[in-house]
Amino acid sequence: MIRSATKKGGEMMRIKPIGTYLTEKQIGMIKERIFMSKTNLRKMADEMIISPTTLCNKVNGRSELTQTEIYNLSMILDIPVDEISDYFFDDMLRSATKKQ
Repeated sequence: MIRSATKKGGEMMRIKPIGTYLTEKQIGMIKERIFMSKTNLRKMADEMIISPTTLCNKVNGRSELTQTEIYNLSMILDIPVDEISDYFFDDMLRSATKKQ
């Protein structure tokens, strides 16, 4: 099930971006996952309730991803929980979380 960005009462809320852009390596990993999943950006965007252009910008590292978008992409592309940081977070954040 894809999570939506709503709050009590059903009104849409704005979710702040996490403040990171994808690296070239991460872009390649995500594009490979998309290819392997036999889906396309239009179908993925429809599931995520965003425009295909917006999703394209995010997947190509031109726009930031929100936490909800990271969750949704992980679900759509069947990215294992223990690999999510490899796909969406930079090396500094990954190393900090592995030390804890």
